Amino acid sequence: AIPANNPSQTLTHLVQKWDRRWRAGLTLIWLPRALAPALVIGLALAIISRIRPFLIPDQIALIILAGMAAGALVVAASIWLRDRSLIHAARRFDVLLGLNERVSTSFELIDGRIATTGELAQLQLQDAQERAHAAHPNKRLPLHINWREWALLALLAAVVAVLLLLPNPQDVIAQDNAAAAAAIEQAGDTLQQITEEVAADPSLREEERRNLLEVLETSSNTLAQNDVSPEEAFAAVTDAQNSLEALADQVDQQLTASSAA
Repeated sequence: AIPANNPSQTLTHLVQKWDRRWRAGLTLIWLPRALAPALVIGLALAIISRIRPFLIPDQIALIILAGMAAGALVVAASIWLRDRSLIHAARRFDVLLGLNERVSTSFELIDGRIATTGELAQLQLQDAQERAHAAHPNKRLPLHINWREWALLALLAAVVAVLLLLPNPQDVIAQDNAAAAAAIEQAGDTLQQITEEVAADPSLREEERRNLLEVLETSSNTLAQNDVSPEEAFAAVTDAQNSLEALADQVDQQLTASSAA
């Protein structure tokens, strides 16, 4: 049996401390590599948006920030959430710190996976504790920063920032296109709502309903075209409006005639 004053807690604390340092080192290595793709995509979008109307700077910046956040989350999850087993970490640091399986063997003794006498177990645990304290994690587990990669990342970010901040004549066209697309979408929603109301209106005669639905369908098909211009969209909505007004005039005349009769 393992004595009551075994160094299990000390070894556990050391392994957890080494594990945090090891994961921090991996994070410093992989973080710039995870952030770079978002900036590369942003650079490509910024260049395209200067050649032709495509995206405005705010949209590109939002895409870049979302991509960088996603990359950072992937790195953090893959490094800090994977393989949290204490025994696996002990085996890793036995190799990295040159401890010759002392720490992992100690945990196996503590868990009862290796059968031995209490005296031998105590000697093994004391030896593992002494060697673990004498290890040099600062040298064997360095927090290495690749300044070249970080400098390249900073340069890329600076280039993208300049492209987004400098005036771009295409931005006005892109904003106008976005406004036109929003107006066309709103007009389509309005026509869809009118179509549903006309189809369900019990006061309309069947011929009136059919004529109105044909006009509304034609207008909706016009708005659904990918290359429809704002002028064509306005004309389609105007046709539908004129048809509704004509029907309203017809109903008013019928009501006037009925009142006179």
